[in-house]
Amino acid sequence: MNDQERKEATASLLKDMETTAARMRALIVSMPPHELLGHIYARHVRKALADQRKPAENFKADGTHDVVNDNQFLLEYVHAVLASDPARADVSFEEAQCAELFELGSPLRANDDETSTPRKFTLEGAGETPTW
Repeated sequence: MNDQERKEATASLLKDMETTAARMRALIVSMPPHELLGHIYARHVRKALADQRKPAENFKADGTHDVVNDNQFLLEYVHAVLASDPARADVSFEEAQCAELFELGSPLRANDDETSTPRKFTLEGAGETPTW
């Protein structure tokens, strides 16, 4: 890939990400915050409970770990939008819009390489590196 093709691909990707982000923001602000967060968190909890019943070796192979990470990513994304936008009074919860939100958020999180491995934070003077 030459430099011009790389620039065009980058510009196209940026445009796609901006379009996706704008649609996600529109969906988020069009729903009541408590119901939206509750729906996302309930899905997160259901998956976590289902994962406890599965053998550890199947945890990563069947993709459920990705669903939990997608839910966490979406919770954080929704929180950021809600914190930065004023609350609207004329909103209603639509499960179809929530499903669209999950569909839009999943590819964004899938491109984040850091979510697949735990981050390590070093506490100065602690002597060892704890993993959170």
